[in-house]
Amino acid sequence: IGLGYAKDILGIGETNFGYLIIGAGMGMFLGMLILSRLGHKISRGRIVTLSFLGTGALLWVLARVSSWPTALFIIMLLGVANIFISATLQTVLQEEVPRLLRGRVFGAQNMLINSAFTIPPYLFAVVADNYSVVSAMRILAVIILSTGVASFILPKFKTV
Repeated sequence: IGLGYAKDILGIGETNFGYLIIGAGMGMFLGMLILSRLGHKISRGRIVTLSFLGTGALLWVLARVSSWPTALFIIMLLGVANIFISATLQTVLQEEVPRLLRGRVFGAQNMLINSAFTIPPYLFAVVADNYSVVSAMRILAVIILSTGVASFILPKFKTV
């Protein structure tokens, strides 16, 4: 989806896609700095919920953006949100999983993450090829927004 977005929507070509990846990486670095300062002041459940909602909203907006500097900024914000989600959930797992089960839990988590890096991109590439990159991004945005809404409704997230 990213290569198609860079080529078809932004018009910067596939060879300049790396700049968008750099933007995401800069956002992740910035996100770690922010999280290290503010992470203890906000509940983890709220951080994750707001990050899912923000990620979904940002993806929806990104699908409509054709200016590459604006897209780069939004992608940087997506990197921030990514770190807020992944670092916070990783911290919760490390604190809550009993020591004797950590190897199994993190092994299963690693398998799920590797699956998430292969299966969904393939499925969304099929959507992008058959419909459009924008359609694929919007479907992904709705799924992520729905996850944020679900985590907002679930009472367990309020206590994490």
